[in-house]
Amino acid sequence: MNTIGPIISRYRKELNLTQPELSGLLHKEGLTVTDRCLSSWEIGRTEPGIRQLFTLCKVLGIKDIYEEIFGINPYNPLNPLNDEGKERAIEYIN
Repeated sequence: MNTIGPIISRYRKELNLTQPELSGLLHKEGLTVTDRCLSSWEIGRTEPGIRQLFTLCKVLGIKDIYEEIFGINPYNPLNPLNDEGKERAIEYIN
């Protein structure tokens, strides 16, 4: 099981965002979150609330936070498929 802090940090860094830049993006979504608060989340001192977490997922492009934290989402019907099967299923859905 992972904790949310490293997940936030990893996604932020993959998007080449600084903490102040991420704070600005969250502000555009209606959340006032300081870069100091983001730092506290990333090092695990505190954790975001549910509204903050969902907004972070939206801004950072985290599609399945359950899977990010627990490694697998048993409620995702695509999980039993291999990568090719997942691609085909998504193509079919689209």
